[in-house]
Amino acid sequence: MSRLIADLQKVVGFPLFQKSGRTIKPTDEALVLMTKVQQSFIGLEEITSFSAQLQEAEDRQVFRSARSRPLATRSCRRSSSTCARSSPTW
Repeated sequence: MSRLIADLQKVVGFPLFQKSGRTIKPTDEALVLMTKVQQSFIGLEEITSFSAQLQEAEDRQVFRSARSRPLATRSCRRSSSTCARSSPTW
C-alpha cells in the first residue's frame, strides 16, 4: 500500500499524508484532492446512468418502429407509387 501511495504522490507532485508518531493524517492538499476525485466519480456515475437511460429509450424506439412498420405497410392500400411516396423508408 505504501508503494501505491508513494507512486500517487509522485504523480500529483505533493505529499498526501503527514506522519506523526504512529499516526498518519491526510494533508490539506490530499483532502482537497479527495473532494475533486469524489466529484469525478459522481460525474462518472451520472454519465453511466444517463447512458443507460438513453439505451433504454433507444431500445423502446426500435421496438416501436418494428411494431409500427407492418401497420404502415398494411394501411397503405393505394397504388404502389403513391404508397412509396407516402411511406417512410426504414
